[in-house]
Amino acid sequence: MEPLRDIAKRLEINADHLAELAKTGRIAAVKKGRQWMATQEAVLAYVNTVSGPGRPSKDGTRKSSRLKVARLAAATAKPS
Repeated sequence: MEPLRDIAKRLEINADHLAELAKTGRIAAVKKGRQWMATQEAVLAYVNTVSGPGRPSKDGTRKSSRLKVARLAAATAKPS
């Protein structure tokens, strides 16, 4: 387990949003003191269940954060 802020930074996800997800029980996490702690796998499990193409960017194209997170997850995956 590691702080949600560290996971958020690595996966380029908003840390406050992850904290809200932890608070509401949508991702498996525990609170130690003032910090939410979780595993990257728990965050990725949630991200993979969320559907939607994401918000349109300023140029009108859609950029999927799920694709970015999936690529980052693959890059940081522990070899089996």
